[in-house]
Amino acid sequence: MTPKEKKKQIRKQRKKRFLTDLRDIFIFMGILLLLKVFVIDFGFVYGHSMEPNMKDGQLIVIKKWNILLDEPNEGLSFYDKVALKNVSIEGQAHPLSLAKRVIGLPGDKIEIIDGYIYRNGKKVSEPLIRERANQPDQTFQLKENEIFVMGDNRNNSTDSRHFGPIPKEDISGKIIANVNAQWLSSIFQKIRVSLHLEENMRT
Repeated sequence: MTPKEKKKQIRKQRKKRFLTDLRDIFIFMGILLLLKVFVIDFGFVYGHSMEPNMKDGQLIVIKKWNILLDEPNEGLSFYDKVALKNVSIEGQAHPLSLAKRVIGLPGDKIEIIDGYIYRNGKKVSEPLIRERANQPDQTFQLKENEIFVMGDNRNNSTDSRHFGPIPKEDISGKIIANVNAQWLSSIFQKIRVSLHLEENMRT
């Protein structure tokens, strides 16, 4: 094989690899789009209100409620992690989706006494919580359409203790996974490498 033929073969292989990578990327993005529209949504954790169980910058996977088949938040359970929408803090709509934990369900009575949580008169066991809340005692009686949410980092969280119980409709879905987002960088790196190979083929 002559040097010219070898160079031509290398270019052909690079082009084939580039097209394969591009196809894989489009398939991946297409699957994500379908999932986002019909099944799940994605977001990121902002801040430290859910530490140590969810960390700032992590990717969260949210199971969306199927409005065609289910009532809003049907199957929602105590202590679920959820994503909120339309939350108003100090009279202003919060621009980001918030991640919190369900502490009270419709009809529940929630009491915070000496930093401990009581649900319907029973103290809540919370092995996932790093420290109890340092705050005045509070009592909340939830209506039939209300949910009470709190952050796991009790002393660094704006939640239902501040903006009150929220309507069930303000929950966009249940958080089913939270993972470190470093793996996303590998996808972008793959795109950059493919584009670089394509640029080399043109020069």
